[in-house]
Amino acid sequence: MTAQLTQHWRLATLASILSLGLLAFHFTTGTVQGASFHYNLSWYEAFRNAFWQGDLYPRFLPDLWYGMGGADFYFYGPMPFWFTATFGEAVCPGCTTSQTFSVSAAWMMIFSGVTFFIFARRFFKPAWAGFGAILYVFLPMHYLVTWYVAQTVGTVLALALLPLLALSVTKLIEENKGGVLFTATFTAMALTHLPTTLLIGHLLAVCILWAAFTRESYWRARFALILRFAPWGLLGAGLSAIYWLPALALLDTVSSEMLYTSYYDATKWLFFDGLPENDPYEANLYKWPLFLAVFTAIAAGSILYGKTERASLFMWAVVPSLLVLFLMSILSYPVWKFWIINKVQFPYRSMVLADLSIALSAIVIMRNFARHWGDKTAMRSRLIAVFGTFALFFAYLAPLQKSSEVTAQGWGQTEEFLPVAPPEYIPPRFIELALERFRADVTEEDNNAERYLMFFEEMRLGYLAALEAFERDAPGAVLIPHINERMTLVTDLPQAANVRIPLSAWTFWRAELSDGTPLELRTNSDLGVLEATLPAGPTSVNLTLIETVPQRIGSGISFFAILASLFWGGLVVYRRRRGQKNSFATSIA
Repeated sequence: MTAQLTQHWRLATLASILSLGLLAFHFTTGTVQGASFHYNLSWYEAFRNAFWQGDLYPRFLPDLWYGMGGADFYFYGPMPFWFTATFGEAVCPGCTTSQTFSVSAAWMMIFSGVTFFIFARRFFKPAWAGFGAILYVFLPMHYLVTWYVAQTVGTVLALALLPLLALSVTKLIEENKGGVLFTATFTAMALTHLPTTLLIGHLLAVCILWAAFTRESYWRARFALILRFAPWGLLGAGLSAIYWLPALALLDTVSSEMLYTSYYDATKWLFFDGLPENDPYEANLYKWPLFLAVFTAIAAGSILYGKTERASLFMWAVVPSLLVLFLMSILSYPVWKFWIINKVQFPYRSMVLADLSIALSAIVIMRNFARHWGDKTAMRSRLIAVFGTFALFFAYLAPLQKSSEVTAQGWGQTEEFLPVAPPEYIPPRFIELALERFRADVTEEDNNAERYLMFFEEMRLGYLAALEAFERDAPGAVLIPHINERMTLVTDLPQAANVRIPLSAWTFWRAELSDGTPLELRTNSDLGVLEATLPAGPTSVNLTLIETVPQRIGSGISFFAILASLFWGGLVVYRRRRGQKNSFATSIA
């Protein structure tokens, strides 16, 4: 390792300077006001607080919604917030919430450069792999759109895991090795961001089929190659079931139907359908990056075509971009209309898949340009490089204005942010009331930013109304939050009374008195909160979110997956010690 750094000191120095510059810039700007800004800081702070109080996997966060709490991490991937709550806090002690979250995102970007370098080294020398890694980090979709415009931190981390997943797929195809790496990265991906995982799962399926049909001539060999991935994929799905199974199974208990409007209809966002754009501004953000992906894929494919020793490089440089072109065009209408992929909502989210392809293709193009500078193919190489550079330039221009705006708005962001979260994770009755008030006040002149704030205000007023009712019903009573989805309600009533509790009425709350006597909970339809009849005198009520059936099943699957992993690993070690040939593809080398 030391020899490698010494030999390539210029590349290591450049990477270090860029990394330090990125960290310094993110520290200075803080968290920019991208589309998910309203949620990310409150999510991060609430998750961090619960985590460092001892809740290693906080699903219900008491700090959200002005103190009413939110069940958001039953549904949102925990991995990015584990990363920010641990590594982010460690590298930025004493920083503000905004700075820590922003610096954590910078570290995710740097991590993505490292993982891409590791992947690209399979095909290229260190200098070219380093060039591609730097480009991968700062591609317009990867950096500008994902962080500044959308600010989907789950996708940022997923893009750091993607090169390792691609490396494991390549090793399983070519060497029947890399299974452990495949399982580990697939598990981490599933715990990071379900929509991106669903898209990447489709990409992997296409690449595996591509490899099976281009490398093998017989059906038996093709099936064998495909089935090679089955145990590792199932193991990864099992290890991450603790999260994804309840996340999918419990959606109908909250307000996920808010997403099933025409705006979120994926078929309305497809290109080349001859219809007006659903949102012209959003569409323009992705047209030039899409052109960049297709152009570089075709150019790199033409350079690599016919070179069987470069079959895997050809696959990763070409297939992701062509898949994205298909998913973004009207040709994919049946897929988005009838297939499970429509849960992703927006076809343009698939654009992140193309970044791996663009970075690899750029290496192929520039390497070919450098190698053939002086021969008869120089003109063709120059034209490809020039047009690729122009395409990259215009792809940067598309999101640049929006990126600059959100950076200026969030520059030096203070600790003053709202303790809010996505409305789709709020129990139905509470949000129905907030939406009724919101719709009565909103006008066509109100822009999206103003509408967000108006809705958040209605949620705050709903909570204050519930808090006032609670204080009237039980003067002097207190509701004490705890970790691990628990609350304690302490009252001292002169006589038995119905008490409205300022917690949104989610169906999985259970209550019992301090002596273990169960207490019936009801939904107060006027406020959308919990209600219970409490006895006279000093009373302590334990409120708990029960472990749901999907949670129990998911936890059970993950537990048995861990046992299977330990058994499999132990068997491999045992066989190696006995000097037997290992028949399992477990290498991560």
